[in-house]
Amino acid sequence: MESSNQQIIKNESRTIAIIFTALLFGFIFLIFLPPIIGLEGMDGGFAVSLVSLFLAISSLIVAIIYFQLAQKFKGKKGC
Repeated sequence: MESSNQQIIKNESRTIAIIFTALLFGFIFLIFLPPIIGLEGMDGGFAVSLVSLFLAISSLIVAIIYFQLAQKFKGKKGC
């Protein structure tokens, strides 16, 4: 096969992994935000922290999966 017939694969997995890594750091910040701004736990501080914790864990898992997928595409032409 000629090299001109090969499809160029863009490494969109790496972009997705970087976005979810940024989200991870944002959610980690939100975990500690209620005590910083003085929001009482029973007034919603615990809820914000708990939801942020779950979203941070989910973002971490997604980022790990997509970083591993991006490594597979790393050696491909056009990435």
